[in-house]
Amino acid sequence: MRKITIMIMLLLLLGFGVGRAEAYAIKGEAYLLFECATGEILMQKNGSSRLFPASTTKILTAVLALEKGDLQEEVVISRQAMGVIGSKLDLRITEKTSLEDLLYALLLYSANDAAVAIAEHISGSVDSFVLLMNDKAKALGAERSHFTNPHGLTSNTHYTTAEDLARITAYAMKNEKFREIVETKEFLFSTSERRIKIENRNRLLWSFAETTGVKTGYTTAARYTLVASAKNGERELIAVILGSDDERIWEDAEKLLDYGLYGFKLEEVISDSESFKINAGWGQNIVAHPEKDVQISLSLRAEPRIEKIVLPKRLKYPLAEGQVVGELLVRVDETERARVKLLANEAVEKESQNYILAVILIFIFLELKRRKGSNLLYSENKQGIWRNIDEQ
Repeated sequence: MRKITIMIMLLLLLGFGVGRAEAYAIKGEAYLLFECATGEILMQKNGSSRLFPASTTKILTAVLALEKGDLQEEVVISRQAMGVIGSKLDLRITEKTSLEDLLYALLLYSANDAAVAIAEHISGSVDSFVLLMNDKAKALGAERSHFTNPHGLTSNTHYTTAEDLARITAYAMKNEKFREIVETKEFLFSTSERRIKIENRNRLLWSFAETTGVKTGYTTAARYTLVASAKNGERELIAVILGSDDERIWEDAEKLLDYGLYGFKLEEVISDSESFKINAGWGQNIVAHPEKDVQISLSLRAEPRIEKIVLPKRLKYPLAEGQVVGELLVRVDETERARVKLLANEAVEKESQNYILAVILIFIFLELKRRKGSNLLYSENKQGIWRNIDEQ
């Protein structure tokens, strides 16, 4: 029944076309659908608008914990961690647990006390950890984000965008331990004093079979937020919804992910084994190949028109094998979708003889033209002299 519903919805979506939010009425101040393999944005609304992320912040917190910490390290809960407000496990001061258990509490249960404990363990203080968060965000291309805490409680200087969150999440999903945690439905959290059974708050893990993660969020200011990922074969997508007014956010996330997984395909449009001729002028051609393979997402709505355009670079000889000699531009239905460098297949020591011959011929042509001009001028002057004598 679910598959039938999906197919009906897809037919409706494909009929309305990409990017028309009214076709499926996605609620939220911003949303975005991101193709992990290519880094392309398949559709969006206000994807670059700065908004409060709420607990989706914890994706970045987890990335830093995984990269800078040892999962088996013991963490002692501090007074500051115990006293944080909002969603938490009510961890007690001096209680001990592992960094790994704290990550499960962070990503499944969205525990703010776990977030503070992680930050203090990794950097010594929340303020120092926040510096790492902002450095990491910038390194991942999240240029429009700024973080002031590890949990996502509201602050006017704590914000991100749907696009930035997608890029941070795509990076996080490359970490196998992160993937393992965000796909876990239930976990038995252990401390030195007790055990607590926690359940993942991401409802899509139960309702949407293709789901692979990742994180929910809510504050009064941010409203409902969600970063969700799903996979079909080799394709994995990330859907981000920020500022949603109600709990329809789950249904909306399914719509976005369904549309992306079954309304698009990945296609290799450039292979590094291809060869292209670059016109270097004066009859000389240089054979080059793309620097790398390139895939792009193509809509299944219609057969796209794909163009490959060679853009030569001004060259200076000699040329080394593998030297950049131009670019290859890919356009789909007259829209630029990809660019890749073109590298020389082999070394070229000097300009071709055709170039030298062309220069010689041009020189001869100019010289003949100059002499012809001189003869005409002499002839005209000579005729003028005789004409003046006759007139006298």
